[in-house]
Amino acid sequence: MNYHCVLLIFLLVSISFCVRVPKHYVIDLDAPPRERWNEVVHDHLKYMPEFVRVAQSYVPKQLLPIAFWIAGQLNRFFPYEYEEEIRAKIYRLCSVFKLGCTSIVAQSEDGVIYHGRNLDYEMGDLLKNVTILVHFTQGKGSERSYKLVRSL
Repeated sequence: MNYHCVLLIFLLVSISFCVRVPKHYVIDLDAPPRERWNEVVHDHLKYMPEFVRVAQSYVPKQLLPIAFWIAGQLNRFFPYEYEEEIRAKIYRLCSVFKLGCTSIVAQSEDGVIYHGRNLDYEMGDLLKNVTILVHFTQGKGSERSYKLVRSL
């Protein structure tokens, strides 16, 4: 019961500060990795130059060549699909290098796990423009299905 109260308070506070509802996307995990995010990227292209500039400011310039070299070597260590997914996430991890976050995890009596996270970025105005609702599907008839809210 306590978990439900904490979760309710968390949701009410989150909703009260919400100015916009993120756009909803369906990502088909059966699609080729390089094509899964095409619609999302297309819809957010106008925010990318500023997002990249700000994200790079969090990573020491000396580490950028090393990160890009590692990204170039992924195909030697991972199958193609993992390589593509990792490559897409490496850049995100670099931006978290010097940042922290606050999170809450609760489990209901029927076993459902709830997780909320507040990313302590200094670029909140930019992130609100690249935050989306994602529904991942896999299998014919969407046998597997996952939903989440995330920033690009």
